[in-house]
Amino acid sequence: MLSRRTPTNQSAAGQLRAFNIAFVLIDEFSFMAFSSAAEPLRSANRLAGKGLYSWELFSPTGGAVQASNGMVFQVEPLSTKPTNINLVLVCGGAEKPDLQFSKLDSWLRWMAANRVTIGSISTASYVLANAGLLAGYQCTIHWESLAVFRERYSSLDILDDIFVIDRDRITCSGGTAAMDMVLQLIGQHHGTDLASSVAAQFIHERVRRDGDRQVMDPRHRLGIVNPRLRETVITMEHNIENPISCADRKRLVDYQPFGHWHTQTFVACLRHDRLDAPWIINKPMNRDVFDTYIETQLAPPLRKKDVIILDNLSSHKSTKAEEILKAHGAWFLFLPPYSPDLNPIEMAFSKLKALMRKAAARSYDDLWRKVGQVCDLFSDEECFNYLKAAGYVSE
Repeated sequence: MLSRRTPTNQSAAGQLRAFNIAFVLIDEFSFMAFSSAAEPLRSANRLAGKGLYSWELFSPTGGAVQASNGMVFQVEPLSTKPTNINLVLVCGGAEKPDLQFSKLDSWLRWMAANRVTIGSISTASYVLANAGLLAGYQCTIHWESLAVFRERYSSLDILDDIFVIDRDRITCSGGTAAMDMVLQLIGQHHGTDLASSVAAQFIHERVRRDGDRQVMDPRHRLGIVNPRLRETVITMEHNIENPISCADRKRLVDYQPFGHWHTQTFVACLRHDRLDAPWIINKPMNRDVFDTYIETQLAPPLRKKDVIILDNLSSHKSTKAEEILKAHGAWFLFLPPYSPDLNPIEMAFSKLKALMRKAAARSYDDLWRKVGQVCDLFSDEECFNYLKAAGYVSE
């Protein structure tokens, strides 16, 4: 495996020799991917204060090679077969699966036969596959080329990881993933401290590992929070050529509303034997709404000397509501601020919310009906125990 390869070798004079990388540039290669692979090597040398890595630039024919951004590089041809190369990285760019490089194929096979690690960046996995250098290895390619690559090389073990290191083969999807790949190699060769220091130089906050997927998680890419919906999106993306049926999708994820979100407020009163005066409004709670609730819902069934214990909310502190309750012979007091342990209705509402989520009401009218059904599920013993647990029942 590459991780076991000694990154620097002893020369005949006993001096450490840099780990030498041959970059083979294919015309219109991705400059982003190439620089993401090369720059961490330069930074590692600078931070270490010595030449840990060296590199050379080649192309199938030599001479001028144009990058994806139009920049031109003068490189060496493949006419020689150097013996001091530890790693070959073929850099591709625009997808050209039908390009043939017989000379490059032979050169790569010769290098592989001489125990040189062979790798590819971006679409250059086509080059390695055409040369027969990926048979029996796991590999990857840029996500835009995955479907065609899998169809063309169905016998290969092709992953959608950002990069794959499998013994003496390295394949990278391209882009900034090339930096993650090289940082992992630096960590294997010289320790994670140096790799982390190099990452910090490029303000590379999180070093991704082999095994990380190329396509960003739907949570970040599409803003999907629901974990079941995220898994459904991922499953659908993996089955583009053989779409899953609507019935199967329904089994994967529950329906939830999409679009403009509204606030519905549920208010109720917990007695020792029932959940009383339930009320739903299609807006947030405020003092006017609270006054209406007291006047039309809570006050009518009150008995003389009933005690009303209220949350310490500003909307509950209403002179009008106080007068209505006093007119019915009831009196009330407020809980201390931030005291949910003294509020038994919190426990009742916890059960109610769980049951409402399970009921999955998706319209205002349906919500009304479901709440009525759920309120009937609270037994007198259960309500009494809520009050007892909050300290309102003397032994």
